[in-house]
This record gives sequence, C-alpha cells and structure tokens, in this order.
Amino acid sequence: MLNRSDVSRAVDRPRSRASVRGFLRPMIVAWAAAGLVIGLVAQFSGWGHWASPIWAAATIPVLLALVAEIVISLRRGDVG
Repeated sequence: MLNRSDVSRAVDRPRSRASVRGFLRPMIVAWAAAGLVIGLVAQFSGWGHWASPIWAAATIPVLLALVAEIVISLRRGDVG
C-alpha cells in the first residue's frame, strides 16, 4: 500500500522534456484528427458554416507545436 510520502514524491517530481513531448504528440494528433472528423461531419450535415472554424481550431495547436519544434531545433544549432 502506498503511503503519503510515496505519493508526494511522485507528484513533486518534475517531468522531463522527453516525457512531456511523448505525452503531447499523441494528444496533438488526436486533436487534429478529431477536428478533421468533426469538421467533416459539420460540412456534410448542413452546418457547413462551422466547418472552417472547426478546422482552424484543430490546426492551430499543430502549427504551434511545429513552430516550437523548429525554434528548439534552431536554438540547438540543427540547421539543414
């Protein structure tokens, strides 16, 4: 059985960048896929005026992650 100190150590431990990245990448893919599906459903169910904003909302997090990856890569000196 876990005691309070075991739980507090697990909660207080900072996540590494790799673990955060490993968590965020599938979430971003799921967000984009959900936005694509919801936008298509809106388009074909008579709510076509909502499709573009839905697709934009699904694209923005992907673009932000891409820009962040590019900036991180350039700061490390990875060019080309």
